[in-house]
Amino acid sequence: MAKTNKVPKRLHRRQRTAKKPKTPKKSKTPKKPKTPKTCLDNLGSSDVLLLKIYADWCIHCQNMKTEWEKLAETTKPNTIIKELEESKDSNEISAVLRKLKYKDSFGFPTVIFVCKKGKKFIYKRYEGERTSNKFSKFIEDCKKPVKV
Repeated sequence: MAKTNKVPKRLHRRQRTAKKPKTPKKSKTPKKPKTPKTCLDNLGSSDVLLLKIYADWCIHCQNMKTEWEKLAETTKPNTIIKELEESKDSNEISAVLRKLKYKDSFGFPTVIFVCKKGKKFIYKRYEGERTSNKFSKFIEDCKKPVKV
């Protein structure tokens, strides 16, 4: 039996090119990333926030804990006392600092006084003695009218 060399049939132009899969059309408006809810979202214009950012392993944070609890018991209305722990609340901490446009140095513990003037947040970092009386005095000093 003789072997016959079969020449492949020439394909039509349309058959030679593979069809490209359809790609979904991109929307013209880019989607904004969702920002996590923070303690600043519920802050009214008459409210003030004293925020403590701490680390569980930090000895200074551990020493300040009892004074912070005393402060929380003696606060007046419209004063919100909030704690954020760095290992549990790291997403919220970064979102809060971003919203405040926080430019100061950062360490543990960090205590920040925050108030809202219109749509802007005004903050002041506490750098004094870590006692409940000093915290209360700091809150009263910060509540005085602030120029924006």
